[in-house]
Formats: sequence, structure tokens, C-alpha cells
Amino acid sequence: MNNIELSIIIITFNNEKYIKECLTSLLKIYSNQEIIIIDNNSTDRTLHIIKNFTNQYSSSNVTLIKNRINRGFAQAVNQGIINSKGQYICLLGSDCRIEENTMQNLMRFLKNHPETGLIAPRLVNKYGKSIQSCRRLPTTKDLILELSGLPTLFPGRIKSNWKSVILDHSSPVEVEQPEASCIMTSQEAVRKIGLMDERFTIFFNDVDWCRRFLQYDYKIIYFPQVKVLHYKGGSIYKNRIPMIWKSHQGFYRYFLKYAQNFSQKLFIHIIGLVLIYTAVLRSIFYILSEPFLKRSRTLN
Repeated sequence: MNNIELSIIIITFNNEKYIKECLTSLLKIYSNQEIIIIDNNSTDRTLHIIKNFTNQYSSSNVTLIKNRINRGFAQAVNQGIINSKGQYICLLGSDCRIEENTMQNLMRFLKNHPETGLIAPRLVNKYGKSIQSCRRLPTTKDLILELSGLPTLFPGRIKSNWKSVILDHSSPVEVEQPEASCIMTSQEAVRKIGLMDERFTIFFNDVDWCRRFLQYDYKIIYFPQVKVLHYKGGSIYKNRIPMIWKSHQGFYRYFLKYAQNFSQKLFIHIIGLVLIYTAVLRSIFYILSEPFLKRSRTLN
């Protein structure tokens, strides 16, 4: 008989810096859980650390799936969901650390509020300061504003509606798009809305998922009473230039997916050319500025 209530899904790719702390924080915090780790062909010590953890955990409720290639975040998440047995599913970033009772409190809320399809805790940095982790769903107006570069030039004065959500709440509140570093849902909800769209390999898969939760009239809840430590960065920022291109690709594919007619699709195709141009500019800027950033990090 399956007594697994919670499936924790962790996607890894060269996360040797944080994965041990993440996995150790899961030890003995909840008995009726399984941990499913999907590794996207790590080449550092990540797999070695995971194997040491599984030996220490000494439980059949830890599953490691090793992909021979990097399949991207969305496909790896879907692998985890398909192999999960729990009534509830938590997607947990490999650069997060869980506190005691975190999972129980999130599950309790989902149980008591069946209209909630997705719930996310408050994310904090290593100093205990809250990280702004929720946004609105992006619109084409937000896309045009971002492409203009004005929010970057005037960060304190101009901000797109997409990024302008500042949460300072002490009680649960409805949101549109929480960061996927730690989100919990149920098997029942996933059966209704479906798996992640694998066209969004790294970026915008969570945005698309949240949009589909809302389309099915589920509520998405930000739950600030529960906090999770998040070492922002993980493996995404290690290969900065490919990530710039993938983020722009995700933007394009997201808006193209939800374009409703020919004129909207034509507009998104035109915007796609602008996205390529801005990706080139961002890549050149990164290449030119990286030596100075490295020197600054060394001095500090």
C-alpha cells in the first residue's frame, strides 16, 4: 500500500555548491515523503554528493534519475511528476534549504482550501531578507517596455507591470506567478491542467503553468508564514550567454503560444526579431563587462 503523501522533485545540473545543504535539510522533516532527483547530466561533483546522501538516508523513498543529456527544466520536472506517487507534489530548487514543518504547513493549506491549485512560500536570502518572488503574468505591453531598455536605464523609476509586484503581507494572498524555486500542488490539479509545456526548456515553463492553473479557475497562493532559504543563482547564471538567448526564446514562445489570431501572431514574429537583436546586445555587453565584474568580485 502506498503511504507516500508528498513527492519532492528536485532538478539538478552542476549544483555541487548547494545540493548537499538542500538534501540534508530534507532529512527527517517528514516521514511520508519521497524525494525524486532528476539530474540533467551534471559534470561536476553533484552526482557524487547525491549518492552519498542516498546512502546516508538509507531509504527506498529516494529516487535518482540520471539523464544522459541536459533535457531542460520542464522535461525533467515532467519526468519527476510521472514517476511520483504522492498526493501532493513540491518542486524544490536545488539551491533551496527547507525548515522544519515547511512541507506540512503548505500541504495543510492545500487540504483545507481545495480551490487552491498552487501554493508558494516566502523566499528569503542567507541574511533572512525576503526575496521578491512573485510577479504578474506578462503582457505584450510589458514585453515592449522591457525591450525598450527603460526599466534597465531607470530601475528605480520605471518598471513594467509584470515585475512591479511587491509583496509585504503577513497572511496568504492570491498571486499570478510565484517563482518556481519552491511551489506545491496536488496530483489532482496536475491531472486537470497537464504537465509542463516542454517547449519552454528553462524559462517561462513556470509562467505558462501558472497561467493554465488560473485558466482552470484554480487560485495561486503566496503563503508568507512559511519561509524557504533560497541561494539565488544555482546553475542558471554559470552559462550566462546561453541563458540570455534561452530567456528571449522563452519570451517569444510564450507570447506566440497565446496569440489568438493572425495579426497577433505576425506582431509576435516581428517582436521575435527584436528579441534576437536585444539578445545580441546583451551578450556583447556581458562579454565586455565580465572581466571588470570578475575583478570586482576578486577585490571584494
